[in-house]
Amino acid sequence: MLVAALAAGWLQVATPMAAAAALPEVDFGNVNVSDSLTLDAQLPLSYALSELPPETILYSGGNLSIDLVLSSIGLSAPLTAGALYMTIGEVTATFHLTFSMATGTDFSAASTDCATAAGSCTVDVTFLPTAQGPLSDEVRPQLTDVNVSGSSTYASLIDLMAPFLAPQVEPQLYVPVTGYGATPNGGLSLQVTVPREAAPCVLLDATSVDFGTLPFSTAAALSEGSANVAVSSCSTGSQALYASGTDADGSGATPAHWALSPAGGNPCGIGTNQYGVALGTDGSGGMPASFQLSTMTSSWIVMAAGSDVASSVDYQMPCVGSDGAGQTMSSQVTFLATAP
Repeated sequence: MLVAALAAGWLQVATPMAAAAALPEVDFGNVNVSDSLTLDAQLPLSYALSELPPETILYSGGNLSIDLVLSSIGLSAPLTAGALYMTIGEVTATFHLTFSMATGTDFSAASTDCATAAGSCTVDVTFLPTAQGPLSDEVRPQLTDVNVSGSSTYASLIDLMAPFLAPQVEPQLYVPVTGYGATPNGGLSLQVTVPREAAPCVLLDATSVDFGTLPFSTAAALSEGSANVAVSSCSTGSQALYASGTDADGSGATPAHWALSPAGGNPCGIGTNQYGVALGTDGSGGMPASFQLSTMTSSWIVMAAGSDVASSVDYQMPCVGSDGAGQTMSSQVTFLATAP
C-alpha cells in the first residue's frame, strides 16, 4: 500500500517534522538498443519546510540581516530546517520547473505543463539506450518562479530565507531512472508494459484556517465557526482519505488546554474544556455530510482520480466555564491519503 500524508488546519503551533519521502524511481525494464520508450512521472509544484529532512542546513551564517533576525527569535547559524520549522511553523514554496539529466546519455526529460501548471505536473522521461546492459540516470528539476510564503508574524524572516530554502528543495525532487539496454538475438521479441501503481496525492486550497473570535457555547446554544476548504485528488487512481485532529493549546502565560471530543454537537453535553471539529461535505456519492474528528486517524471519504470535493471545517467551541478566555487556541487537522 502506498501512503502520503498532508497536514492542514495550521493554527500557530509547530509539531514535529515528518521524514521526507523520496520520489519513486522510474524503471523502464528492458529496451532494445536504439529503440526508445517514454514513461511519465508526476512532480509536485509546491514543497513545505516540514517535508525537508530536519537536519538539512538552510543557512550557514555570514548575512548580518539574517543573523540579527535569527538572534531575535532565539536561533543562530548553522540553521537547520528542523530548528526553523519548530520556531516559526510551516513555510511553503510554490514554483515551476525546468529539467536536466545528471548525465543525459541514454535518458532525457521534457514537459509541456511544468512551466505553467499549479499543484503538480507531468514530466515525460524517454529511454533510448545506446549500449547494452544496466543503465541509470537522474532527472534533476530546477525551480523557477519561486514564491515562498508562511506565517505573517515572520514575514521578514521568510523573505530573507527564501533564497536559501529553494536550493534545498531541488534535490528532494530528483527522480532516479533505470533501464536495461537489450540486444535481441533473433526470434520473437515479446514486450508488455504494466501501468505504474497510482501514488496517493491530495491537495488543499488552504494551509491554515482562522475562525476569528468566537464565544464559548452554552447549554442552550452551540457556538460554531465554519470555513470552506476544497480538497482535490492529484492521484492517477482511486484513493481513500483519512483524517484526524489534535487537542487545542492556548497562547497565554498559563496555556489553556482543550481536549478534542469526537462526540459531535454541543460540547456542553460532555463538560468543560472539550471542543469539536467536524468535516462537512454535500453528502453526495455516499460521502458523510458531517464527519466528527478525533485524535485517532479514521476513514473519511474515497476520492476518484482527479476529483474535487467541496468541504467545510466546522469548529465547535467548548462550553462556558472552560479555560482559555482571552487566549488564541491552536490545533491541527491532518489528512492521510492511501492508494491500494
